[in-house]
Amino acid sequence: MDTKTSLIEMLNSIEKSIEALHHRQKFIGKTQLLIVQHLSDKDEKFEKQFILQSLMDNKLRKGFTDFVMEQDDCPDNIKTLLMDISMAMEEE
Repeated sequence: MDTKTSLIEMLNSIEKSIEALHHRQKFIGKTQLLIVQHLSDKDEKFEKQFILQSLMDNKLRKGFTDFVMEQDDCPDNIKTLLMDISMAMEEE
């Protein structure tokens, strides 16, 4: 087996590993969403704490804010509220 073949096999193995990790990550995300939705339906305090905790993550908040701003069907008051929250969180 030459070096080129060995490198190709290694890259194929890495690609399969990445695909498996991506599949697992999607499954975990869907499972987590199901759990959060269930708990939020049962407990308003949990829902508020979850949202607050999510908004405290700068990277997540920025990504979510950017996503919402691009949505044409999102009401302006929601966009404004989210921008205000982002600015307040960045000041802290």
